[in-house]
Amino acid sequence: MTVVGITGFSGAGKSTLSGIFARHGALVLDADAIYHRLLAESAALRNALTSRFGEEILTGGQIDRRKLAPLVFSSPERLEDLNRITHPFVAEEIRKALESGPRLAAVDAPLLFESGLSEICDLTAAVLAARDVRIRRIMLRDGISQEAAEARVNAQKDASYYIGRSDVVLWNDRDEESFRREGSAFFKALASPLFALANRHKYDKDRKGQEDMDELNEVREKLLAPKKRRIEDLKSSESIEITRFAEGYMAYLDAGKTEREASREAIRLAAEKGFEPYDSSSPAVPGKKYYVSFGDKMTILFTVGKRPLSAGVNIVAAHIDSPRLDLKPNPLYQESDAAYFKTHYYGGIRKYQWMTIPLALHGVAVKPDGEKIDVVVGEDEGDPVFSIPDLLPHLAREQGSKPLNAAYTGESLNPILGTLPYAGEGEDRVKLAVMSLFNDRFGITEEDFLSSEISLVPAGKARSVGIDESMVGSYGQDDRVCAYGALRALLDLEEIPERTAMVVLADKEEIGSEGLSGMKSAKFDHLLAALSGNDLGAYHALLDSSFCLSCDVAAAYDPGFAEAYEKKNAAFLNGGVAICKYTGSGGKSGSNDASAETVGTLRRIFAENGVAWQLCELGKVDVGGGGTVAKFMSERGIETIDAGTPVLSMHSPFELTAKYDVYHTYRAALAVFTL
Repeated sequence: MTVVGITGFSGAGKSTLSGIFARHGALVLDADAIYHRLLAESAALRNALTSRFGEEILTGGQIDRRKLAPLVFSSPERLEDLNRITHPFVAEEIRKALESGPRLAAVDAPLLFESGLSEICDLTAAVLAARDVRIRRIMLRDGISQEAAEARVNAQKDASYYIGRSDVVLWNDRDEESFRREGSAFFKALASPLFALANRHKYDKDRKGQEDMDELNEVREKLLAPKKRRIEDLKSSESIEITRFAEGYMAYLDAGKTEREASREAIRLAAEKGFEPYDSSSPAVPGKKYYVSFGDKMTILFTVGKRPLSAGVNIVAAHIDSPRLDLKPNPLYQESDAAYFKTHYYGGIRKYQWMTIPLALHGVAVKPDGEKIDVVVGEDEGDPVFSIPDLLPHLAREQGSKPLNAAYTGESLNPILGTLPYAGEGEDRVKLAVMSLFNDRFGITEEDFLSSEISLVPAGKARSVGIDESMVGSYGQDDRVCAYGALRALLDLEEIPERTAMVVLADKEEIGSEGLSGMKSAKFDHLLAALSGNDLGAYHALLDSSFCLSCDVAAAYDPGFAEAYEKKNAAFLNGGVAICKYTGSGGKSGSNDASAETVGTLRRIFAENGVAWQLCELGKVDVGGGGTVAKFMSERGIETIDAGTPVLSMHSPFELTAKYDVYHTYRAALAVFTL
């Protein structure tokens, strides 16, 4: 059984959280209710209290709470004596109740730590809220005056008391429905196999105890590479953070299936945290949070640090474009009484993977007058989807004899759109009917496809994968997994960083970082120059002093295709963020190849910040290769190294990542911002 201790301020919402646990089937033990029952029923407790406070606290032979309360609350010494006497009785009742019951139980105790009840809990959670919110709630709940409510709040401990002792802190400053959603997500995280894994390992270590290190282990520790943090070292509180972080990440994937959508969602999240559009005509103010977007596709966000920009910028750069099928400029055609789109694939895809799966349309059409029309079909409940037909196996003997890359051509990736003809006569009536539906829904004509950027991407939402729900499955995780981790790290900075912290969400990485919104673009240089006051010396000093984590995914080892990997230098799921000193292909062609000093810096800050990490390369030397934005950062004179989340089935319509690695990619970005 897992026992969660719930504590916190009066008026913060402890009872609401306990109610959520109860509705989900957990055993909820209310320490106050147990105390009140014992006052009425326990002769042993009654005798102990009368021995200390006298029989004047009795009425009809029973403890009278109306007499006891003013006696003990008027004296800190008597209140301490009351707690010393009653806490063991309450704790014993709770222990008895926990001997049997469901696999998850909650102990609701305002004095969880003071009573010692926290010692029987596997995890402790504090529910906190702002002072004015608590006062208002207490007044409504108890029907008392503001003065009386303020007196109660003043008697409570500071938030720091709970934050410093609790494994998890839940803030309940918003409406009740929002907190119910957060509480339900918290319960789901506790019920996850990931949390069970963390608890099981904790108990195993408790049972085994601390064994003495023998001479052989001392030599091994001294000379061999130390064991880095792995999922076996997972703590219960961290498992909760991982599950909650993964929920936010999956929501980001669902909201941003193209670079435009991912950029807009990043700006929306940043605006909620106080980020404002950057005006290059005004100096950047320390502590201020800014963002700038280029073409609605490349977005750069930064928090100005305490030190001058010439001291350098800590950059985490990721990309938000992913392989997909783009519509050709003249995409719509009719063939054999069906309408289709012609497509041109973007980035490195394995064409056969895109056949016969549900596809959705995402993109924008621009009218000659500049009006932008967002086009999305296939994501809402009840929306139609699209699909590319494949040849049935009964007739595929010749196709099956071809090499995989030759069996499917780029010109064959044409999704079927519809089969119903428009009323009347003519050979193009199915095409006309399809275009009529697009016009009814979006107000566009066939000519508007000429000035559009519309793509076909896999339809559907991100999902937890595996019976243990340890993985995320979704389209577009390369490289939005790193983009979200970097973004979230920047948004979660609680204090002004020493050096300016910057996140670059770039476009066009999958086709070489070309174009106005790619990492080669001078737009990035212009921004850094503006931040340097357009002073050439300050600009060069900024570049020379900056550090960049090129945050891009790594190829996770797949035992089904072991022949493609060199196992000793491969990245593994649940191994943490993967550092890649060099990418490229063959003899490191086209590689950044970070220096040993840069790798050493990363090792240090990851160790200081509790980041789980591994070091890898991209498959066997002569098998293939790939690149990232790292070399384009290095070409600017910025110290740069690659590190990112290991991915299975990279570039496929349904990529897999481990939630543990997703979370530690975020932790890695946070660590970079401490430099």
